[in-house]
Amino acid sequence: MFLGKKAMSSMPPEFPRKIAALIREYTTQLADVHTLRGMLTIAEQGLVPVDQWEIALELARQTPAYRNISEQYEPLLLRLEHVADIHEVERLLATMPEARKSN
Repeated sequence: MFLGKKAMSSMPPEFPRKIAALIREYTTQLADVHTLRGMLTIAEQGLVPVDQWEIALELARQTPAYRNISEQYEPLLLRLEHVADIHEVERLLATMPEARKSN
């Protein structure tokens, strides 16, 4: 059934904001995973007590390296939040590079 060009390209206004929020959550979790992996490696070497991982994670979240991962898509996400056309959402998402990994 043909819905018309307007119906196919429009979407609920909250849709782009929800996608942006989902990607923000993903990149924050990605940064946490990389940070925790690094912490486990250090703990295996006996350099950091394992029982203090929560404190170490909170400290790591304040570093530029963590923010580089967790905020890497922020300029794109800010643009995405204000898009009203599904085709523009698709175009913006297609420009996203693969998630950067921590060193």
